Amino acid sequence: MVCRPGRMLLCCVVLALVLAPSRNGLNGAPVQEKLVGANFSHKTDSQGFRWDVQSSGYISDGTNDCFDSGLMLYVNGSQFSSSQRMMTADGREFVLSQAMGSLKLTRRILVDQARAVVRYLEVFENTSNRMQNVGVEVRTQVGGSARQILTSTGAPFTGALGKKDIGIVTVSSSTSRPCVMFLLTGRRTKNKPRVSVQGNRSFHVYYGLKLKPHETQTILHYVAQRRGMGPGNTPEVFKAFYKTRLVKPEIPGHLKRTLANFHVGAGLGTVAEAGAALRPMLAVLESLDVERSQHDMLVVDEEARLTGTAGCEGLEVETKYGRVKLKLAEAALLMGAAGVGRPMRVFLRNGEILAGKFDAPGLTLRTEAGMVVELAPERINALVLHARADDGKPPEGASAFLGLHPGDRLALAVDETALIEVATAWGTAKVPLAEVLFLGYQREPQPSQRLYLTDGSRISVVLKGVQSTLRTLRFGPVEAGPYVLAALSRISPAEKDDDEDEEEEKELTSKVAHCELTGDNLLVGTIDLPELRVIAATGVTTIDPKQVRTMERRDEEEGRFPAFTFELMKGGTLSGRLETRVLPIRCGTRLLRVPTRHLLAAHVPPPQEPEEDDKK
Repeated sequence: MVCRPGRMLLCCVVLALVLAPSRNGLNGAPVQEKLVGANFSHKTDSQGFRWDVQSSGYISDGTNDCFDSGLMLYVNGSQFSSSQRMMTADGREFVLSQAMGSLKLTRRILVDQARAVVRYLEVFENTSNRMQNVGVEVRTQVGGSARQILTSTGAPFTGALGKKDIGIVTVSSSTSRPCVMFLLTGRRTKNKPRVSVQGNRSFHVYYGLKLKPHETQTILHYVAQRRGMGPGNTPEVFKAFYKTRLVKPEIPGHLKRTLANFHVGAGLGTVAEAGAALRPMLAVLESLDVERSQHDMLVVDEEARLTGTAGCEGLEVETKYGRVKLKLAEAALLMGAAGVGRPMRVFLRNGEILAGKFDAPGLTLRTEAGMVVELAPERINALVLHARADDGKPPEGASAFLGLHPGDRLALAVDETALIEVATAWGTAKVPLAEVLFLGYQREPQPSQRLYLTDGSRISVVLKGVQSTLRTLRFGPVEAGPYVLAALSRISPAEKDDDEDEEEEKELTSKVAHCELTGDNLLVGTIDLPELRVIAATGVTTIDPKQVRTMERRDEEEGRFPAFTFELMKGGTLSGRLETRVLPIRCGTRLLRVPTRHLLAAHVPPPQEPEEDDKK
């Protein structure tokens, strides 16, 4: 049966939904949740640990008096006390709310029984027309003094989180009382908390937020009970605890972009590996709160969905670069104009995106009940096509994806001659496309365009005002200037999560000379000077840069001539100020001039010992 207006009441209702413009569901607005009154009975996770969440969100006892009071929230010095105590209909997540003047607070507490962890989302919404500074404090008192406090790296906690620390763990002094793990922050975020420990029993974690008018920010943190923790196994336990797949799935889509202390998908997660070719599309589906399945799905608005089988006589897209004829089977997602003239896009299964008005004669959705609904591209919100085993396989012969500001994302052909010109704080550079791992906008560590290179370098850059000619597989040469080029992402053979990206980066930089610079920049290269003049306590000492194993900035030192500690290849150390204001750093064929005050550290790996076979 084909459904047309006026055919029957049910069809009219369906068409009214299909043809109605979206209210806000496609812009990442929260889907209206079905909440019920909270039931605060205790829960037990998959490892047998007890969780007794109370009406204000704190944990009263846990397993064997693990907590006296765990995860109590204070905002600007006042204790959180919920006025609305709700939970999700499945009983997994508490949703507790309170208003403090023009600040709306919500604690979302998920007892993730399968992963044996409790996830906290502290949501702060500024309902006023003025900026607000918010002091956030989470207090925990465990049931007895811990024998030891460790950081997530397994080192003793000395009063502050280190650069690579993401949390702390208590090593219990009792065989019956569990250890407690606190995951407090992401690795690459700027908003790391301050942690205070009193008597190895009371833990105070402080975050500072600056909320713009009508802005929402969210603090994400986790707590888990574990047994047998110590310096030897803590890093590995935390690594599994922090895995992207643990952090990401259980956060409502509309809150992910509000996270203040985590950057979900940080690191090189934006690089388009073969398994990640569909990440831009998956980000859109996340904002729609939609998961792909074996069925096609019409997204009407934030609540209404129709599933079935889509079909059409043909699909054509009018892009800025030419008209493209496709089969519907090549598409993974159609974003229509939603009845309000919204820009239209077609997301392909191979990772490409074609922006422009599309025509799809005979576009229909046959529901599982056998009803056929006619669809008009200019009226629909989104049509999500079913998942297939070959999804995310880039086009044959593609080396990278080129993102363009009109919304297109095109596969690039292998081209050894293509260059990208960028400007850095230390000079300009022409970078071969073959050396680019990722180029694009990132929010962390500060909003900027970031360039990642295959040698391990990462740099904040600005595209120079020149046109680069890049050869696409679909349209041939395309001019990509600074106002058109949005992103470049190299296609790699396998997808890795954020932890593996960071481990790979560590392994790479441990083998090559590199310099760490302010702003989370890293240059693979060496200081290109015949000598370094160091002003030490005993006078001026001259050092051959090739004899320096490491030089590290002394954090307490500031000023025009910062002080460094030098570790020499042949042994021995030296401390003093560098006499020069600018350090030329040689990065392959490029020479960048870096102010000395921008340098945090320089590392040169020791010479490799020859293999036994080489000695013979």
